[in-house]
Amino acid sequence: MADQYVVSEGLAEQVLTAKTAKVTQQALAQKARRGKLLRLTHGAYVDAAEFAAQDFSGQYRLRAAAYLLTHPDLRPWGITTAALAGAPVLTSSKLHFAADEPLYLKRTSDLVLHEGLGDAARGCRPEAVTLYECAVSASLGETLLAAAHLLHELLLGERGITRSASYELDGDITEALVRLPLDAETSQYTAPAAVDLKGLEPGARGFIKSYTAMRQTRLASTAAELLWCEYANLCSAIGQRRGFRQALLAGLYFSDQQDSPAETLLLARCVELGFKAPLLQVGIQHPGTGQLLGRVDGLWPTASLQRSLRYADTQHGQLLFSNAKNGGGSLVVEFDGRQKYGQNAEDYLATLEAERLRQNSITNLGYRFVRLSWEDLVQPDALAATLSSAGVPRR
Repeated sequence: MADQYVVSEGLAEQVLTAKTAKVTQQALAQKARRGKLLRLTHGAYVDAAEFAAQDFSGQYRLRAAAYLLTHPDLRPWGITTAALAGAPVLTSSKLHFAADEPLYLKRTSDLVLHEGLGDAARGCRPEAVTLYECAVSASLGETLLAAAHLLHELLLGERGITRSASYELDGDITEALVRLPLDAETSQYTAPAAVDLKGLEPGARGFIKSYTAMRQTRLASTAAELLWCEYANLCSAIGQRRGFRQALLAGLYFSDQQDSPAETLLLARCVELGFKAPLLQVGIQHPGTGQLLGRVDGLWPTASLQRSLRYADTQHGQLLFSNAKNGGGSLVVEFDGRQKYGQNAEDYLATLEAERLRQNSITNLGYRFVRLSWEDLVQPDALAATLSSAGVPRR
């Protein structure tokens, strides 16, 4: 039997049960009938006004906490684990739980139960297990949102790891993960190998090396790289279970370089719609002065521009930069989101002016721009038409 999952104090205080509220179930049900409380699951309620004030991710966490507080044999699974750790979730996301023994639980349209991974995950870092559970049970968008949050925490230094917790890594892998000082050879960007997941066999010698070569995104921090490596080892150890190839595909796009959920979801949409993944958070430098004109959300470089791309060490890890004299028509993608802007008109206008000047300075170097909003991302057919019209390359 797995240890009982402990709900955070903040969530536990918001979810009302007969035990925590020190009243009877009938009293709670009566308040729910009067509209003061909202029933989340059998025996668990929340203040109706407080629940309505939450965004969807906040409501999702409260619903998850309600099940965990009233069903001690459950533990969160996959995206539910990530959400309870602070990751954003999509409005279509279901609640995912696991139980080590058969458990009676009334099935609902937004609830999924899983069996635990067993010995294969024993001793493995919880974050790696969570990412694997996400990859085999959720959509690519949901999985990449969870991965971006967990990996970004490592990038910000909120957690740290020094080595893989449960697997011995061979010399080639260890050397590849050590962040040595960049030189003219190691700083140059090289395109990833073609994706050929059918050629990957779990447990085979060279699995990690071949899988690493296919990765379509790069991680900025050493801690995130090591966590990704443990995820890859977990995929290999679990082997050909249902969802294995799905887990391998998702791992190719894990990144800690997105600045917003919109960038993460665009990455997922590109994969689903058959477009090449953009390079994330590329710094555009003035070719004469070296001044940083800005970091763009995403970039599809032309072949000539790609040869100018270089990695550099920054306070945020190793990031990609270009100081080409001519963008050559390379395509930049930027997001228009309300989260970028201040709450008052003065902040809003100042931000718009700064973005206009920034875009002009980059456009003057020969880059093209396509601007997207969150509404574009939730309409895949319309997004595909927009990306095609803009000239985004296909995979």
